[in-house]
Amino acid sequence: DFIRSAPPRSAYLNDYGEKFAAFVAGLPTTATLSYLADLARLEWAVNCALHAPQVATMDPARLQALEPDAAASLCFRARPDITVLALCCPAERIWQAVLERDEIAMRSIQLSSGVGWVMVERDAERALQIRRMSDAVGSMSGRLFAGVPLHAALNVTDESGQEPALLHAALADHFACGRLVDFSSDFPADQERAL
Repeated sequence: DFIRSAPPRSAYLNDYGEKFAAFVAGLPTTATLSYLADLARLEWAVNCALHAPQVATMDPARLQALEPDAAASLCFRARPDITVLALCCPAERIWQAVLERDEIAMRSIQLSSGVGWVMVERDAERALQIRRMSDAVGSMSGRLFAGVPLHAALNVTDESGQEPALLHAALADHFACGRLVDFSSDFPADQERAL
């Protein structure tokens, strides 16, 4: 049904399937399988991470040359292998249990325990990583990687009251891990893949 509604546009199959999660979410027959659309979104993010081109990281010295007032309005571009997802279930635990054919792990999964954020990326050794993030860090990271200006991306509320320190630490980690590869004052936020 999906292939009929959205046929491939190229012979390169790794480019096919981006719209599958939305298709699954709209099927009446999958309404009782609440985790399925999140699982499809995670699988697409994994596909993107594994097949994205490798790009050079940003030289932090470029940021040091900026006027302090200019930093807040900057928009950043993330590495193409990175996706941040807001999930309604522990899709990454389901995904891992299915890959490992671990029936015990599958039976122990509580669907209600997985609401939150994950980041999918390749690490420095090009190995796939799927990491859970707090709500504040996930929201900030998703917006930042989608091209939202820094000041707006950092404008996140967190009931813990610790969001400024957590967000600044997460931002520093993004820089240290080379997740941000370029910046500008006028990048369009045209890739909402992170959200």
